[in-house]
Amino acid sequence: MKDDKRLIEKEDWQKALGVIVKPGEDNGALAQRDYKVSCNVRYIITTIKGYHIWWCSSHHQPYTNCLEDKAEKDKK
Repeated sequence: MKDDKRLIEKEDWQKALGVIVKPGEDNGALAQRDYKVSCNVRYIITTIKGYHIWWCSSHHQPYTNCLEDKAEKDKK
């Protein structure tokens, strides 16, 4: 099974281009994302039954989160 978890763990969420970092913020999962920044999907989190689960380095989150958030914003 191929995964890039070690490479993902080396990334700094505060330096991700699509993450809006506010002073004093210390939780990347709660940070706001800027989806005008294009996704950078090059790492595999894991493979499940032949399907790859991808990581978005631009927004420092699983790529599926990017797709869901973009779809929600497009609905409005």
